Amino acid sequence: MTMPFILRVRLFIALLILAAQACCIPLNMMAEDHSEQFALLVGIDKYKDSRWDTLRGPGNDVALIRGLLVKKYQFPDDNGSTDSQSHIRTLIGIQATHQQIKDVFQHQLIDNAHKFPNARVVFYYSGHGSLMPDSSGTNGGEYRASLVPADRDVNGVSDISDQELRGWLSELRKYTNRITVILDSCYSGSPTRAIELQLTTKEVPPDPALTGASAKGAMRGPVFTPLVSLSDGIALLYSSLRYEKSTETDLSDSDGTLRRHGVFTYYLVQALMAEPSLSYRAAVDRVSGILRRSYGQDPEAAGSPEKPAFYSEGIDEDPFIKITSGAISGRQFSIQAGTSLTLQGGEFIAIYNASSKQLRGEDGKLAMGRVTNVRQFDSDAELSASPTTPIPADSKVVIVTPHFGNLRLRVNLATDLPSFTRSRQDQMFADKLKIRLNGSKLVDLESTQWDIGIQIACSDSSGRPLSFYPNTGKGGAASSCVTPRKDVAYLVAANGRGPLFDYWVPPTEDNVEGLALAVEQDAKQENLRALANARSPLNGKIGISLIRVNTEVDASGEESQVSEDELANDTAGVFQIREQSPKDHLRLKILNNSTRDLDVALIALETSGAVHILTPRGVGTEIKGQGSLYESDIYDVNAPSGVQTFMVIAYTHSVDFQDSPNFLTLEQPGVPSLNQKGLTDPLSWLVQQSASGISRDTPPSPLNLSSWTVIKINAILHY
Repeated sequence: MTMPFILRVRLFIALLILAAQACCIPLNMMAEDHSEQFALLVGIDKYKDSRWDTLRGPGNDVALIRGLLVKKYQFPDDNGSTDSQSHIRTLIGIQATHQQIKDVFQHQLIDNAHKFPNARVVFYYSGHGSLMPDSSGTNGGEYRASLVPADRDVNGVSDISDQELRGWLSELRKYTNRITVILDSCYSGSPTRAIELQLTTKEVPPDPALTGASAKGAMRGPVFTPLVSLSDGIALLYSSLRYEKSTETDLSDSDGTLRRHGVFTYYLVQALMAEPSLSYRAAVDRVSGILRRSYGQDPEAAGSPEKPAFYSEGIDEDPFIKITSGAISGRQFSIQAGTSLTLQGGEFIAIYNASSKQLRGEDGKLAMGRVTNVRQFDSDAELSASPTTPIPADSKVVIVTPHFGNLRLRVNLATDLPSFTRSRQDQMFADKLKIRLNGSKLVDLESTQWDIGIQIACSDSSGRPLSFYPNTGKGGAASSCVTPRKDVAYLVAANGRGPLFDYWVPPTEDNVEGLALAVEQDAKQENLRALANARSPLNGKIGISLIRVNTEVDASGEESQVSEDELANDTAGVFQIREQSPKDHLRLKILNNSTRDLDVALIALETSGAVHILTPRGVGTEIKGQGSLYESDIYDVNAPSGVQTFMVIAYTHSVDFQDSPNFLTLEQPGVPSLNQKGLTDPLSWLVQQSASGISRDTPPSPLNLSSWTVIKINAILHY
């Protein structure tokens, strides 16, 4: 049987890698947990059937996850014991057959959980993923995701379907409610745009039993059910949304050695090594910025996302970063953390006194500062103001705004497209666009490692661009172009997804500014997504619900509301919104589970590239402590397809701020200015800075870490 192509791609999702960094001090961070713990770690890098591509990362990923569990989460290191006595079992490569995975899952996880009730249990999978038909008919004839065992298609062996895995977990759930499932793989059938980054995706074509199935993983491709259903007591971690690809690439371990790793696993394990007390959701949020911007992945945590990672209750001290330059008497100092902990420069940091254990809010805080210069394992930083008395060398440093700082969107102008896609007009357009973007504060022009590319290609008969990927020459042949030939310019993501925003224009001088603004809108959205307050006591206490407003149209064409339904998020913790007639309408409900009265500003980062402030007049609306806000205004959902993010910025009343924050200027296209009237309060200043990409001095007054937080949810629009 001849397969059209075999990509190396990752099926749903992932967590955990890397070895511990010396930058952070564990001290007595975790109280002893006397419960038992068991893990099954599966990493399939080789398959018995040569048609399925060999991978290089899963074995390394499994080793790093094992190290994380042993070093940070009290899993016994059973090296030297028999397999039957091991707390951590691993299946690597061709060991991981369908039957072997099933048997070890039973013996290692289910049987041990039965013997030791409420044990902490981990199932990790890294390898190829694919699709299977819904043979049960319970999914309405749609397709189901599957894990690909090492012996797929050998003597008729099939994939591990979502139904089968769900059955295993259902049995396991009878004996424990502390289950962690980490699936590091994905399904998608379109070519990946991963040449310059030396990325590898992990995927095989659909199970041969899936006859006539499309191999496309785009949102207009086959719809399938996730591998695992939501359930209390099961925490699910996914490296990307279902239609995205997850990737592995060569990354530097703590000893400086380059090894192949899954990017989600690599960065997430670094986050957990540095701060084991993070919840699943906080850990995913910590790495989502770099994954989305650099690899086109939107990781998700679902099921029990607010639980501490690996259900590690008992952590009694927050980890911190050491000061390496001695006591601080001026503004300059150094810290023992760098790019190995995903620092990029520009992040806000807080310094707490040495006796503080819970490093959040204002209690025990000595000073604020920013990271100014980043190296691999250490960085320079600067205080917001000179201290009145020296700050002791044993004080504790923590990151306040992870992934927020000086990072710009990397843009590839794709100047080496195949010659038949380049005309004199195209070249003039590209040259003028280069001049325009060179002056932007939000982007850097790159030709190797990039986040989005600007593509010029011929269009088909509908006017839509054909798929030429920058620097690869892949895509439709020149003879596929409409006659007479008409070129269009558009944006494409590094993972091959595009045209972004469903936007393309003729490559003429009149359209240079429009395409440049589209680039800046993408950069602005990514910067806003990266905004967070990792040190807020309000974290985990604000929730968002989406309410679908159902309408009907009468004979005269008038539309009226008939009912409302609260949307349930799917297994990956993501809302799925599919096109309905005549329109999709939403209301949003915000829950305040804290005891404090808060103002909340609701912001939509739309798939069109627009930024909309949904609360009136661009300012916050009050929610009482333990109360909720039900938005009276109806929000219309519009094409194109893609990931739409709803953000809530929650903050205490203006008693904490000299002026009430106003976010309305975020709706303006392009780069917002910091020199605007009304930006005298520190929170709106910070939000504006995140959108502008301008790292400038310090806020007009100190940031109160107890006074604000940011919450985000994703919705996938299917149009």
